[in-house]
Amino acid sequence: MKKIIDNRFIFFSFSFLILLILYYPTFFGLPMWDDKYFLFEGNIKNFSSVWDTLRIFSWPVTILFQRFMLSTFKDQYFYYHITNFLIHFANALLFYQLLKRLKISSARWGYFIFLFHPSMLISVAWMIQFKTLLCAFFTLLAMNYFAKAEVEEAPLKRKWYKTFSFINLVLSLASKTASLPLVAHWFLSLKDNKKKIILIIPATLVVAAALYKLLNSSIALEGMRLAIQTSSYNSAIEFIAKTIPQAINWYFWQSLLPFYTVPIRGPVPDDLMTALFGVSLITLFLFFIFRQRAFKFFMAFFLMLTPFLGIVPAPFMTSSWVSDQHLYLPLIFFIPALCLLLENIPKSGMKMLAQAALLSLMLFVSFSSVDNYKDEYQFYKSSFDFNHNIAAGYQLVNYYTFHGMKKEAREIYYQILTSYSYSEILKDDFFWLKIQLLEPEIFKD
Repeated sequence: MKKIIDNRFIFFSFSFLILLILYYPTFFGLPMWDDKYFLFEGNIKNFSSVWDTLRIFSWPVTILFQRFMLSTFKDQYFYYHITNFLIHFANALLFYQLLKRLKISSARWGYFIFLFHPSMLISVAWMIQFKTLLCAFFTLLAMNYFAKAEVEEAPLKRKWYKTFSFINLVLSLASKTASLPLVAHWFLSLKDNKKKIILIIPATLVVAAALYKLLNSSIALEGMRLAIQTSSYNSAIEFIAKTIPQAINWYFWQSLLPFYTVPIRGPVPDDLMTALFGVSLITLFLFFIFRQRAFKFFMAFFLMLTPFLGIVPAPFMTSSWVSDQHLYLPLIFFIPALCLLLENIPKSGMKMLAQAALLSLMLFVSFSSVDNYKDEYQFYKSSFDFNHNIAAGYQLVNYYTFHGMKKEAREIYYQILTSYSYSEILKDDFFWLKIQLLEPEIFKD
């Protein structure tokens, strides 16, 4: 039995089969939300030259790939889903290789956690999230080359590995700017201070170029304007003081113990005392592992979260939103830290029990939640049923209206009114304003 388990071909083939069973229900889903507005009905395919793509979009590498897929697959949505699925599996293999290079003994367990973590569902099942998967692919290549360079004795090979690592880092940024903190991680990981001085200029230029592309994106600028305009906070200080602890608290526990996952999670839970208590526990937890290797990975995890902590509102979202899709990149650092912590459990029986319990939780939640991502209706309905967030409500009302289900559309409309009790948030909320535009159609006899 041990020989079968240790056989790499059998191990990876088995994991691929289980992953295929998990995601198979999502392979036949039609476009939903951003798939429509930014991919199939957007302006991606209208730019004739590669230069236009590189100049206009803030994630040009992703756009180039998506344009190729649009010209090849057209409206055969099955192939977009398969592409996401295969990239996720390739990412998991690269992640396993990274764990091995980092000399983490529980690499196979970490590989399974990455492969089946419930927070991965949205990035794999949602076609538009190709950008997240591609960004992670280049991120993992960059980290693998960097880890390989650290143990390479031949100076010329080491230099080439570092060069390949930097090239993939740039490609990662050009695929999705959420990987910006990775530049800091890459730079700080350099051991040679002379190289740090030499590379600080290209590293700074890369970050500046990525920020320039992001801040000059018309979509991002409009989305940020709407988010700030519709924010329910009285000042920027109040906004940052409340949302950062709340977001850190949610992302940490969703990474460690993901008891649920829905496509559109919505605004960060507005419970500051619980968030502060949670962050205090996290701080205490990190204090106890400060002297351990795991600490560096946890710090990198929090560093990778910085684009999603509400300091800069995400496009077309009010105040600070949390979403499982934001965890795909940070989990690359969280899982090694978790592996190292569990390896420090003195009794092997207790360690195996903890690993089995966590993996069982991941598998159970993923298999029980995957139907939320199999089609447009389930995508919106499961999200709205979870916490009646207005963005999911708008999409559901729009779906019902488009399909002539006026009664169901009115029910969602009244549920939103009841949930928010005519509070201030409804007055200026972007998605509520869009629902109001549908009122003539919803209430037409």
